[in-house]
Amino acid sequence: TDISNMENDSLLLSECRSFWKGYRFHDTEKEQQFQNLYLPDLLRFCQVWCVINVAFDTVQPLANTAYGFSPAFYLAHVPGIATALGLLILVSCFPSNRRHILFWVSAATVLTAASRGLLVHFQSEALIGYSLQDELGEVTKEVSDNKAAMDQLESFLGQRTIISVLNAQLAQGVLNFLLLGCAGFAQSTLWSCVLQPLVFLAALLMSPDIRMHVSVVPVRCAGMFIAYTLLLVRMRSDSLTRRRTFFLQRYFQVALGKAVESSRKADSILNHTLKNYMADSAGEIDLFLDRFEKEDPMYAELHGATISLQRGMRACRQRQAYLQLTSGDYRLSLYPVELETFAKQITAGRDMTTEIPCLRVLLDPTLLGLIFDNAISNAFKHGHTDHPDVKLAIESMGNVQEQPKQMVMLSFRVTNMANPQRPALTQEYISNVLAGKGQQGRPTSAISDQIGLQHTYLAAEAHGMTISFAQTGPIVQLELQVQAEVLPTRDSAEHQRPSRDLSAFPPNRKICCIDDSRTARRLLHHNLVTWAQTNDVKVFGQEVSEVDLFVSEVLAGAHIAILDQHLAYGGDNNVLGTDIARRLVAQGYSGLVCIRSANMGSEDQEQYAEAGAHCWFGKDMIMKDMVKALKAAYLDTPAASFPRDAPVEPRTSRRGTFTVPQGPALNYLPNVVHVEEVMD
Repeated sequence: TDISNMENDSLLLSECRSFWKGYRFHDTEKEQQFQNLYLPDLLRFCQVWCVINVAFDTVQPLANTAYGFSPAFYLAHVPGIATALGLLILVSCFPSNRRHILFWVSAATVLTAASRGLLVHFQSEALIGYSLQDELGEVTKEVSDNKAAMDQLESFLGQRTIISVLNAQLAQGVLNFLLLGCAGFAQSTLWSCVLQPLVFLAALLMSPDIRMHVSVVPVRCAGMFIAYTLLLVRMRSDSLTRRRTFFLQRYFQVALGKAVESSRKADSILNHTLKNYMADSAGEIDLFLDRFEKEDPMYAELHGATISLQRGMRACRQRQAYLQLTSGDYRLSLYPVELETFAKQITAGRDMTTEIPCLRVLLDPTLLGLIFDNAISNAFKHGHTDHPDVKLAIESMGNVQEQPKQMVMLSFRVTNMANPQRPALTQEYISNVLAGKGQQGRPTSAISDQIGLQHTYLAAEAHGMTISFAQTGPIVQLELQVQAEVLPTRDSAEHQRPSRDLSAFPPNRKICCIDDSRTARRLLHHNLVTWAQTNDVKVFGQEVSEVDLFVSEVLAGAHIAILDQHLAYGGDNNVLGTDIARRLVAQGYSGLVCIRSANMGSEDQEQYAEAGAHCWFGKDMIMKDMVKALKAAYLDTPAASFPRDAPVEPRTSRRGTFTVPQGPALNYLPNVVHVEEVMD
């Protein structure tokens, strides 16, 4: 069925109840969502209707107090005032009753119609008496002895007065007409349209004066019936249009949600696959480079390719951060960052200068990598073609003494020489780009696709940084300032942990690895044998059947278990490393559990820790560094009592509350945070 065809009502009607049920959706939740769309407008119109009715029914009798009408004339207005005032209080002061507003509106209009019919009787009776006794008093005296003349006078005055009063009340009934039109077609409003003419007519016929002049009633009441019939037809049409529009919007929202979710899954799979392929490629190059000396020209070129692959893996990991930043869902995650190590990794393979203090601070490494990968890449891309002179400088603005909880203001600066062939960077252009008004493809020294500049500002805002981007003469400078907590460095004797002597790592440890990539298995085996001083390395993962063999071998006395997080064998045979880790822990394994993964977001790391892993490494981490960090983790963790749950210490930022994990796993974050004593 083509649901997008607006003429196709069969599918819509199949979702709705019958005409007499007001075409309500069968699904109660869907019906409530539909009603909620129009509730605010109906509520405002209902309140206006109540105020106008109360004003009319209050002002009208007060304006006639000089005529000395009987109390019945004034009391006849009380039902209308009470109905409107009661509805106003009900929907304004008791929000829980608003979900039944259609019922209350329908009941109020029926009661108001009945009160209008009664008003015709009391008003006409009072006005006829006033006319005979006051306005035509002399005439009445003259013809009082002539019964035929008196009857004719009373009949004439009665008919004229009733017609006048009846027309006035019918005109005031237009308010009910408009209120129901705003409320729309429903079961209660359907019965309101049917009952209003009936109760109005019944109230009229209760009056003996009306019955005496009943000839004036049929035409006007027939007109009222016709008007409400036309209103009913119009309400039905409008209601079906509203429901059709709602149905289509809901259908397309669900379809769009499914498409977005499918796209995200596909993007995640592609992202993960790319990272795995790049990790395998980098591993193959590393294995190949072992045949050459570092002085060999080929070594430098291929090592540069490895760095580019690692940079590409880092960009894949940052893509998720891009998505979360643009949607406003990014959660700030602070980790200890060695500024020198960070600068070394971010500038690897790039011909640039650095000026970095020896500090260890709490920052978000993902946002830092996103900002400065982008900034440095574009400084080379859009700077001076021959002499870009790119420089990364980090400066602590204040005296740093590494005291507990000490906060320091850090200034990060990326500078480069501007390209003289490009227009100078202006604040107007930056403002236009941030507002989404920049022209695509415009030759400028700013970021080429302009989206990168927006993401840089978003990342800086998410981290609570102040950012400035400007060109002064030939120098283009991006500067960011942020307050960060200083942590003890390895050179601080007062606060440092006991130093790690990696030579204390015992040789010939039994290490079992499982990975679905042939290259990764070769790389793991080669580097573990080379750098972990052991020949007892066993690798698994060529087939899904080897998962059980891996578990059995680990439980048979392995000291270290290294698990690939995503073991893809196709179909329903895919296995997660975290599931294997839980299985090992449940069966009493007391060795070191490590996970290798291409996904290293904060949520992913929480899953690894929850599964019982002691440390985890990104696949973009250099294998030699991974083995060193692995040895440090092994030495840090007592063999008989590995910690399962790491305590956390709450921290607070401008954007909310987050936690800083403590314990061994914290220090093995790839590419940003490494074991202090591990890195040279």
